[in-house]
Amino acid sequence: TLEWKLSLLQEGSTTVNKDLGKVQQRVLVIAGEEDRLIPSKEEASKLQRRIPRCSTKLVPERGHVMLMEDGVDIMAILHDTGFYTKKLVMTSTPKKRGRGGADSSPLAGPMVVPTSREID
Repeated sequence: TLEWKLSLLQEGSTTVNKDLGKVQQRVLVIAGEEDRLIPSKEEASKLQRRIPRCSTKLVPERGHVMLMEDGVDIMAILHDTGFYTKKLVMTSTPKKRGRGGADSSPLAGPMVVPTSREID
């Protein structure tokens, strides 16, 4: 039923929202300014306030399914917002897995590229 589906959404939202401040990875929220299905602009703003390294990109004159519409270039958005790089940059020392053997290959730590806001 609709009531049951809405209760699932509420439960999931409550569970996820309490942990948003723990997200350490950079996040880019892309929202259409003309989204009539959900309040994307407002949700993007909320996420930016709650996730420490979150950036938002509001796309003018676009709705809920903007990435399926002609004229929206996701690569350009990623490039313009600093979320696309042509080279891999590791920012932590590789760590060893296991105790020798096949499991001892080095693992690079998480890739952390500063946002333009962090550079300024």
